[in-house]
Amino acid sequence: MRMNVSMKGLNKSIQQMNQYTAEKVNAIKAIVAESTQNIENGSVARSPVSEIDGGNLKNGIYKEFADGGFVGRVIDPSGYGLYVEFGTGIYAEGDKPGRSTPWVYFDEKLNRFVFTRGMRAQPFMNPSYEEERPNYIRSLEKELRKP
Repeated sequence: MRMNVSMKGLNKSIQQMNQYTAEKVNAIKAIVAESTQNIENGSVARSPVSEIDGGNLKNGIYKEFADGGFVGRVIDPSGYGLYVEFGTGIYAEGDKPGRSTPWVYFDEKLNRFVFTRGMRAQPFMNPSYEEERPNYIRSLEKELRKP
C-alpha cells in the first residue's frame, strides 16, 4: 500500500514562521541595545570626576555587544573603577572586606605622601544597571507576549 500526502500552503507557513522569528530576534536585539545604552548613559552620568584622574573614568566608559547582539556589556577600562564602585580600606563594600588599618603611600601625581583609611564607595555601574533592569525585563516580556 502506498499513500501520498501533500499539504497546501506549507511553504508559505514556513516563510511566515521564519519572518516572525526574524522580527522577534531583531526586536530582542533592539531591546538589548537600548538597555545597554541606558546603562552606559547612567554609568557615565554617575561616575565621579576627581582632580587626580581628570575624568579618565567617566570618559573611558563604553559599551560593546556580543553573541550577535543578544548580549550587551558596559565596560570601564580604567583599571580602578572597581575601587570607585565598591570603595577601599575600612569603607570597602561587598563580599570581601577591605583593609582594616590605615596606610601611607606616595602619590606621584600629587608628588607627596598620602595617609588614608580608604575611600568610600561611589557606585556608578550597579545603580545604572539596577535602574534599567525592570525596564529591560518589562520590554522583553511585552515583546515576547506579542503574537
